Amino acid sequence: MNTLSYGLLSAISIESCSGYDLIERMKLFWKADHSQIYPILGKLESQGYVRHESVKQVNKPDKKVYFVTDSGIEVLKKWMAEPTSEPVIRDEFALKMHSISMFDEEQTIALLKERRALYEQRLADLEARNERLRLKREAYGEDDSGIPTQFLGPFFLLEREILNAKTELKWCDWALEHLGTR
Repeated sequence: MNTLSYGLLSAISIESCSGYDLIERMKLFWKADHSQIYPILGKLESQGYVRHESVKQVNKPDKKVYFVTDSGIEVLKKWMAEPTSEPVIRDEFALKMHSISMFDEEQTIALLKERRALYEQRLADLEARNERLRLKREAYGEDDSGIPTQFLGPFFLLEREILNAKTELKWCDWALEHLGTR
């Protein structure tokens, strides 16, 4: 299985969900779209790691909600015990910033303002997700730490992404200030 397969299995093990819901959850740490997710879900199901139930919807096609199986949990536990590879970084913005000496100052400022706007929106989206997670925590009940065990990983990752977005915004402001603009 590839890393994305394990990621999907991990997300389903936390809370049963549809393929669309998986795409939303994965955005915190992995860029994946429908054309990747649904074939992997089919493969995971044929391997016996997940199963699905069809859920009727009003004025929409039935929705498949996926559940992890015991064998899915076992394969996930084996994967979790393996060493983790180094993160892959592919950032077009960083490549452009590396070459700003070829830009005029207006292009550099525009690039930074574009990136800042992206992270302002990302932070707003993350804070909205954080509120939805807070509501889930209330619905499922909480342990002494205030987080149900199955949501601890998503809670930690969401907080990491919120801090990263705030850091990116701070860095953009710093770079714009360094260029003498705000």
